[in-house]
Amino acid sequence: HEIDERRTLATIGPYFFRDWQGDAYGTKTCAVFLGIRAAESMMRRRIFASQKGNWDHWLNPFSNAKWCVKAYPVFDWTDDDIWVAVRKFGWDYSQVYDQFEAMMLTKNQQRIGTPFGEEPSRSLYQWQILAPDLWDKMLDRVPGARTAALYSQTALYGKAFNGASGGTKTSDVMPALQPGQTYRDLVRQAIMAYEDPAMRASMAQKAQRLIRRHQNSTREPILPYTEHPRTGLSWLSLIRIIVLGDVKMRHELMMVPGAAQTARLREEYDAELDRMRMEGTLDLIK
Repeated sequence: HEIDERRTLATIGPYFFRDWQGDAYGTKTCAVFLGIRAAESMMRRRIFASQKGNWDHWLNPFSNAKWCVKAYPVFDWTDDDIWVAVRKFGWDYSQVYDQFEAMMLTKNQQRIGTPFGEEPSRSLYQWQILAPDLWDKMLDRVPGARTAALYSQTALYGKAFNGASGGTKTSDVMPALQPGQTYRDLVRQAIMAYEDPAMRASMAQKAQRLIRRHQNSTREPILPYTEHPRTGLSWLSLIRIIVLGDVKMRHELMMVPGAAQTARLREEYDAELDRMRMEGTLDLIK
């Protein structure tokens, strides 16, 4: 049987709840528990930040099955909270995390998931270490797996645009201004580098949306290198997003920073702004 689309709760519900008596299906209330946390990604943070009405942040009703809710009991837990609970309550956990520790990966890098995709491909090298027998099978069955493992930590796969060096420099992401150019021109240049008209349109819309969001939040200018302490936007961060081709909006700007990070960004932002005033280069950021 071929499945043309992802099944919804409304269509598979009768099979999951077939043991309910009489007219229970659609009348009782049920909950599907999910271990998603807001700290894991900007997209997951949006799930909770966008909640409206009288629902608690950790309860989210299905749009097509109001009688069932998605429950996120650990939505506000940090990585440290998870491991404190494991230690305190003696919970079982995957021993792969012990191997992650031995590889000296940070808590944020210790993720178990599908090996292939835009983000997972950057962790392909881990499979060679953690599961060499399975890695050999991947090489036989997945075209391009070896190439992805070789280059997923470089700028070719966008690694440099996510905070790691990847053997690149800022100049590889945002070239130096040419005479008569502004930073807006560099953004247009990055967009026009795409041959696909659909990608050009998508990246142009994204750039306009992020610039507009910044302008709606503050009257302070977008600086070349330092992210604004409120919006997280700089011309460099915007060009990184465009070069990465983030059509799924997985690499949005920074999450809401803490007090210490905000103070640091404010200091760095003011310093760069003062330098540009002294150099008389503010026109380049308009």
